[in-house]
Amino acid sequence: MSRPMRILITGVIPLKLSSGHKRARRFYQMVKLVNEKLIFRYEKERNSGLLTFKKYEALAREILPEFETGHWHADEKGSNRYYDRGVNILHLIGIPQKNLAHMASEVELEIGEPLQKGSIEERGQKYFIDPRLQKKVAAERDDHYLQAEGRLRANRRLGESLYVVHYDPYAEKFADETIDIADLLSEAELDSLGLTKKSRYATQRANFQKQRNTVSLEAQVQDGKLRARAARLAGLGFRRFTYAWFKVSKSKCQDLKLRDTFLQTQRLYVITDEDVTNIECSPTSVEATFFYNALLNADRALHRNPVFRLYGSLQKDEFETLFGLPPGSVKKKVRKRDLKPYLTLDYTARLTGLSMEPDDDGIVPARYAAIPIPSVSVGNVTYINNYLQGKEILAELEKSITDLPESRVFFIWVRALEDLAEKTHNLDDRVRYLVLHHYSTGKTYFIDLFRILTAGKTDIIQQLQRIFDKSLVAGWDLQQSGALLKAQHNLTISNPYCLKVALDYLSRATGEGFENVKREFMDGLPKAVYSDWKAPRTAIIDRESLVACCAYQENLFKDTVKLFRLNPLLPEECGLITQLGVGDGHFELEMGLLTVIVAAVSAGVDFNGRKHAYFNQIGAITGRLSSVNPNVMGISREERGEVKAKYNYVLLCADYSQIEPRIAASYAGEEALQQVFRDGKDIYREIASSLFHIAPEKVDTQTRSKVKTMFLGLLYGMGGNALQNRLADQGIETTLSEAKELISKFKSTYPKLGGLIDEAGKLAREQKKVSGLVTVHTMTGRSIAIDAATAEESELRAHNFNHIIQGTGADILKRAAVEFHRRVREEGLRAQIVNLIHDEILVEVLREDRDRARELLVDVMETVGREVIGIDTPVECGVGSNWRIAKGE
Repeated sequence: MSRPMRILITGVIPLKLSSGHKRARRFYQMVKLVNEKLIFRYEKERNSGLLTFKKYEALAREILPEFETGHWHADEKGSNRYYDRGVNILHLIGIPQKNLAHMASEVELEIGEPLQKGSIEERGQKYFIDPRLQKKVAAERDDHYLQAEGRLRANRRLGESLYVVHYDPYAEKFADETIDIADLLSEAELDSLGLTKKSRYATQRANFQKQRNTVSLEAQVQDGKLRARAARLAGLGFRRFTYAWFKVSKSKCQDLKLRDTFLQTQRLYVITDEDVTNIECSPTSVEATFFYNALLNADRALHRNPVFRLYGSLQKDEFETLFGLPPGSVKKKVRKRDLKPYLTLDYTARLTGLSMEPDDDGIVPARYAAIPIPSVSVGNVTYINNYLQGKEILAELEKSITDLPESRVFFIWVRALEDLAEKTHNLDDRVRYLVLHHYSTGKTYFIDLFRILTAGKTDIIQQLQRIFDKSLVAGWDLQQSGALLKAQHNLTISNPYCLKVALDYLSRATGEGFENVKREFMDGLPKAVYSDWKAPRTAIIDRESLVACCAYQENLFKDTVKLFRLNPLLPEECGLITQLGVGDGHFELEMGLLTVIVAAVSAGVDFNGRKHAYFNQIGAITGRLSSVNPNVMGISREERGEVKAKYNYVLLCADYSQIEPRIAASYAGEEALQQVFRDGKDIYREIASSLFHIAPEKVDTQTRSKVKTMFLGLLYGMGGNALQNRLADQGIETTLSEAKELISKFKSTYPKLGGLIDEAGKLAREQKKVSGLVTVHTMTGRSIAIDAATAEESELRAHNFNHIIQGTGADILKRAAVEFHRRVREEGLRAQIVNLIHDEILVEVLREDRDRARELLVDVMETVGREVIGIDTPVECGVGSNWRIAKGE
């Protein structure tokens, strides 16, 4: 709903400035009763508001203390009070109006001549007023009402039902629904308010006017109903036109061009030259009856005007024929309260952005498309357009998944309302279509999520989840697709095979760029040409492009699998990817991490409002992550205080202590350094003690800083010049010879680590001369390749040593994140990873689960680190309401 629903209460004389306090008191008592009736009518909890004259504001507060009360002009234009207080039903009392003489003077100044008296007639009453002044008065009044309505800020409250109640007959042109006061209040209530006679008179007058209009327009109404029925039956999915539908003469149908209306409407929904097979299904009578009644209720909610309803006048036997149900399967009606758990459509959210304007024939395509139509098959493509048939189709699909490898592979394409920019997440963009291509059968299932959920249970989502749990689901960018499905339907791609990440992974593992493969795929990918939601069709010919997207991914998948089989790395792993022979164990880890990232993206990071960043899983040659749009991994220390946990949650910040020095010591087999770590001593004081032959407790702060800078710098290939400059930046003056001597001492004291560092430089010089592919392996066995022909010597030096250290750190963090995510789900903890930063994991957790989640996070991270490098990897884990507190800064 893009604006509030407007309700007009008729049969009541509006409150005026001259009404007097006695009448105002009765009027506010009436408003209280009307408010209670409307809340009961719409079955919603309401926060009520009132906008009245300043003269009566104090009286209104006395009689209506539970209302948020303000007065015209002061609380109308620019005010946020009603929005801030959560008001969702706003009563507009009285007629805000400037002094008529003042407005007349303004008009005379504008037109440069005196106003003329003119005669106009409205609702049987004659008025004498210049039409130009009348236009001015109308514009002023319109402006007041629209400005007042804007106080609810409907554009910020998508998905929330908002109402504005008018008591002024002038507001009839705005009204979505008109309710006579006599139909809303009992006779006793009306008598107590002294409004009975006036209300009855207003009702009688309205009924007389209605009868007169009915007589004069009867023929037009009948013709309109016939045209609407022709359009409705075409929109529902009936394939062939027949005159018997209309119960009038054939010549009458021809005069009204009902066949043309039917065919024109049909073109909005189904256009194909192929044979269409209608899908039959056999639900229980309970399911069929509920589906029938659920659609009737959804239809009424979406189409307040009966002319536009698709199902409102559809007989049960017609309904059964339309949806391929067995005759007699729809039984009697069900109670409204029984339908509540069945209806899942959030009407306001799902219709946001849809066109509500009828075309020349009075057809509203967007609202028609919101209602399901029959599911059909065209060739190998099945279009699932409603819940009941979709449930049986997906049940058969689920049965077709066996232990045979090929039966477990699907290709997915997710289509949202708008095209999403690459490497971005907009989780508010509604998913419309989900396309699944089954590798083993060659069948494609085109699922219209919007339609099947309009009047269906969410158990169809659970069916999809079971299919995903059994299958390998391949697609181009499964982070983007997965985040949309997770955020909007809590649907998880349990075993993803992201082709985009696969190419990045193979590029790092083999040294080949594969940029040409990516470019050819993106350039050749079919572009969707189907109508958008402003005229959403089920036209099959327009959807062929989306079906083709899955087939195009299948070709890329086959090429990617060939590349993996040419470069086997760790085939002994026992996950689904390696079982199916379509990747190796390290890529399986990346796909396990993808499920973690999708969940993190869906949750978001609360940094001045929830941010849903895009994570590059292999953002660096070492395998480290990076993030963009925004870069949540690069939030500065000063800004970390702005990263907050949501209400009743806290943040856990778990950070590996000195992980890269520990990896280096383990990788080099430097026993002296490993022993320092085992003993839990300060590594930099111990190194300084060994280099300068002094007791560890006598090492001063400056000496410790100098050693720390040198040690960490050596891991990144730093030489004497760079060390001198780095120390100078820290305010430590050192000569070049002193810097070089410090490095030389370290290498001689720790010869295994020093030897590896020196060997990396020698190898780099040789590799640069010989050229060719250079491959190193992390401590988990993951390959990192680089082309010596295009790399600088400094890059090769880093590749020979630092990439191994940093790459091993990336492996440890990813393994820990995947294992923690799995354990959290197993134990049912309400905790979610929201950010991953090189050697740090940020988790948002419910306060009740904080202690167990913290214990689990530390245990998992330390266990994984110890398993990979063979020595302890202590983890510091802080807790706080924001990131800065949790990090202990």
